[in-house]
Amino acid sequence: MNVRQCVRAMAAMLLVFLSCFLIFPQEGAASPVSGDVQSLPELQQPAAPGPWNWGDPVPDTGREWTVIAYMDGDNNLESFALSDLKEMEAGHPGSAVEVIALLDRAKDYSKAIGDWTGTRAYRLKKSAGEETINSELLFDFGELNLGDGAVLEAFLRETLRKYPAKKTALFMWDHGSGWINMANDDDAPGTQRTTDEITLDEFTAALKSTAPLLPGGQLDLVFFDMCLMGQAETVTACAPYAKYMVGAPPTIPGVGMDYAKALPLFRGNNSTADIAAELVRTGVRGFGENGRKDGAYTAFNLSKADEFLTAFSVFSNKLAEKVPSEWANITRTIFYSQNYGGRGDYLREKNSLSSIDLRDWLSRLRKIMKSPPSAEIEKLEKALGSLIIAAEKGPMLTFSRGISIYVPLRENNMRSEYAGLEFNRRTGWISTLSALYGKQKEEGMVPPRVVSIDFGTPKVRAGVALPKTGADYDLLPLNEVTPLSANLPRSSYVKLIFEDRAILWGYAGFAYADGPQGEYTIVSDAVLLDERLDPEGSQKKWEEAADISDAMTPVFRDGRNELLYQVGALIHLLSNGQKSILITARFRDVSDLMHFTIDGTYSDPQTRGEVPVELIVDTQSYSIVAMTSFVATENGMAISDISPRPEGIFRPSLLKFGSDGNLRVVSGEGIQWGEGLDVILEMMPAGKTLRILGQAESIGGAGATLVSPPMTIAENPEITPRLEETRRTGAGRLPGKYATFGSVAQRNGQGPILAPAGNVLEIGQPGKMGKNVFPVRSRLGDQQAVEFVLLWEPRGLPILTAYGKDEKSGEYVPSERRFAVVQTEGNSYLWTTFDAYTMSKTLMMPLDDLNFPPAFMEGSWKGNDGSSLELGRGSAVYISEKGARMQGNPSVRDNMLTITPRSGTPVSLFFGFNQQSDAMVATFLDTETAVIYSRTSVPSPQPTPQPMPQPMPQPMPQPMPQPMPQPMPQPMPQPMPQPMPQPQYQVNLTGVWGTYMNGQPVIMQIYGNQYQAWMNGMLFEAGYFQVQGNILQGQTTTGEVFSRYLYVDPSGMVFNLTDPYTGISVTYQRMQ
Repeated sequence: MNVRQCVRAMAAMLLVFLSCFLIFPQEGAASPVSGDVQSLPELQQPAAPGPWNWGDPVPDTGREWTVIAYMDGDNNLESFALSDLKEMEAGHPGSAVEVIALLDRAKDYSKAIGDWTGTRAYRLKKSAGEETINSELLFDFGELNLGDGAVLEAFLRETLRKYPAKKTALFMWDHGSGWINMANDDDAPGTQRTTDEITLDEFTAALKSTAPLLPGGQLDLVFFDMCLMGQAETVTACAPYAKYMVGAPPTIPGVGMDYAKALPLFRGNNSTADIAAELVRTGVRGFGENGRKDGAYTAFNLSKADEFLTAFSVFSNKLAEKVPSEWANITRTIFYSQNYGGRGDYLREKNSLSSIDLRDWLSRLRKIMKSPPSAEIEKLEKALGSLIIAAEKGPMLTFSRGISIYVPLRENNMRSEYAGLEFNRRTGWISTLSALYGKQKEEGMVPPRVVSIDFGTPKVRAGVALPKTGADYDLLPLNEVTPLSANLPRSSYVKLIFEDRAILWGYAGFAYADGPQGEYTIVSDAVLLDERLDPEGSQKKWEEAADISDAMTPVFRDGRNELLYQVGALIHLLSNGQKSILITARFRDVSDLMHFTIDGTYSDPQTRGEVPVELIVDTQSYSIVAMTSFVATENGMAISDISPRPEGIFRPSLLKFGSDGNLRVVSGEGIQWGEGLDVILEMMPAGKTLRILGQAESIGGAGATLVSPPMTIAENPEITPRLEETRRTGAGRLPGKYATFGSVAQRNGQGPILAPAGNVLEIGQPGKMGKNVFPVRSRLGDQQAVEFVLLWEPRGLPILTAYGKDEKSGEYVPSERRFAVVQTEGNSYLWTTFDAYTMSKTLMMPLDDLNFPPAFMEGSWKGNDGSSLELGRGSAVYISEKGARMQGNPSVRDNMLTITPRSGTPVSLFFGFNQQSDAMVATFLDTETAVIYSRTSVPSPQPTPQPMPQPMPQPMPQPMPQPMPQPMPQPMPQPMPQPMPQPQYQVNLTGVWGTYMNGQPVIMQIYGNQYQAWMNGMLFEAGYFQVQGNILQGQTTTGEVFSRYLYVDPSGMVFNLTDPYTGISVTYQRMQ
């Protein structure tokens, strides 16, 4: 017997001792030692006041509910425990509901509300006060170990005796790690461990012991306001002792449940099922109101647990039969499924959480396995549909679908104690996992080869008509690498070649140093996508495409894999507004399109030293949306959300390597949190040296590494010379009215040029939202204007971020980020912006008399498509390329010319001038194609001073298509640019496509003329369409008719849809 067991045994004997000797018999009553013990009513005679005897039972007249809150705040969550207790007082529903709370405080974390320590039991009363606890103190225990299941049992037993009710709910509040443990107590008397926790077996033992005291022998509701408890194993453990359960599959923000709104749900005649479901909605809504998008809760009907366990057992047995032939694909689906411990969780070996989303995993199995157990998965999904009565999540959790399960990636991640869980006894789950691990060791231990890492400019390989993968391109060698080079004639790309069988993942780390022989710092790294971009060869049926998870599960083919990506050559810096430090940005999760992470440590006066943390960064706003700590304990891993303090210090963990490729982790320079940190970008400095570290790992865990040759970094000629002026004058130059120019296909089929895009932007002066926030009205022709705001960020690489207002929440959400530089010449200037994802270029030309002189258009013009224009002061003649003549009255609004004939349809075009070459470029509204016009008569007067030349009729290098929508041009590899021949509209769009709308990831799957679209993993639209010329017309399944202009890149990797009424364009990029 160990020390902890001895202590618990003595505690149990002491309870027996007290029950025998401290009961005072009433006058005339039989002695408890001389009479029949059974004649005494159990738990009804009051004992002397003491730790677990609070006096006579309080009659249950009118008491519908007793809510029992077990709140272990003896750790870094103390401040949240105090605020939640105050929320409970504020939301107390009244006399029909009893709320009893056991609160354990910590010694050092919070000084609020009297700064007392120890453990107290309260009978809560309604109170709006914030500085004191105004509820009835039942008992002050001194220090208790709430990580001991015996304390939970004693608290339950006494509360049930003292405050019986028709229904009972148990709230468990603290850290949680799924089945591994819960209720971490840092000051735990009675144990020699630094931190004590309640295991799942200890928790169920407490429930089992107290169940006979409950009406019907079950709790009505168990609510875990803890991380990671919405797990199949937890559901199974609770099912015999409770009717409903609410828990969170992922980690949750420290603010937890909004109890001021949650407790009133227990008032009235709400059913327990309704209360459980509404707790889910209330909790996730509360996270959102606190600015957090990473929370989730699920409500379970535990009466359906047996049905679920039976279905899972059948599924598990069938999956075991598939292991000999499908072991590699099964392992891939485990690795790439939504992992609630993070993508690097498996590196913690036995300390890994290994908690993945069950329904997401089932979806990936169905898509990735060659012969999935489809019937068994379908029955299991049906059982889950009955088990789960409500599930809500924040938008960060794209693939979170309501329930998690313990699935260690490899044998070295498996915890031995799992074998004793009820879930395993009922399903035999370990047997299936063991079979999988055996195949991993038997066939998955051959290390893959990283054959080569080469730099160059892509050129389509001879004989390839439609390039689809890196293998379809040769590289024209480069002597140097240019950052953000997609618009340049010699763009910089890298090709990594992996080779062998059973490859689980590929990796690239982008690093730079002062010179070729120095130590290199990785500024960003990424898990790479495979080349499975072409859906034509897929045998999967359209009706099976229930979701998009297969597009997010890379499968490297056995043999040779050639991966081609753009080299962004960007540095990521963490800034507090006064100071910036270098970081390693980690793009490791191909299933999360919205975030990347930064590893490091954090400390403030309440953390008791530095704690390991992971910052989660939004890839559209580049703001930090969460900080999560991962602290190993004696029995597992304590994961918690940390709320940073202004005096807190974050210190990044930098990855470095030398010429041998051996990685090491170095603690970087610290930075004070202050008013908040965000990430800014800079280009790698010219003259420095870039190298790429390539890695690959087999299914079984064998790896290989190769370091690329060193490459000198060159200056970007379009951006670098303009940076200083842009940072100095950019904010003052922004307000004004602009015509926009972008890449437009030519009507004569010779490829796209810079031409008027049609949109007119009116940028106002900054107002109450901040000195760098500018209101914008965007209008296309005569259509209704669209309003949004632009955030100007001059630090690092200057960026303009567009924010649109969400109609439902009223919040501004990022929709587009563009690198932006201003170019001035005399009194004239223009803005050049580059899409931060595709690097597509847009010019913003001030709509003034310098750039658009009123009389410049007058005269005769000949177009490069064969058309002609004659423009006078009151008349205009347009002759099309086919000879059709139109005469009418011209009208000009901004840079849109409309010719209205006496009969027939008007012609509208957007125009721009190059006064130095006496040329005009026009984009026709009806076809969205451009024509370059040269003057044939009546030269125009030249205004003074000279305006900024407009680079309209120059061929445009094309932005690269990407295998998945990453909202920023990460040094995360991007596929190659495609050649731009004539626009082609007779194209098969079948495949999986990705984009962003209002800051949310959108995935569209097309099969023939049918489409389905998902936002944040949820289906939101489906329908049919047809293409006629460059017009895409369709109808949704709800009956809504729509029409869009269509432009398709001939490579088949990118297409663009433009709303003819609003002018809003959306670019989709092929993911599969």
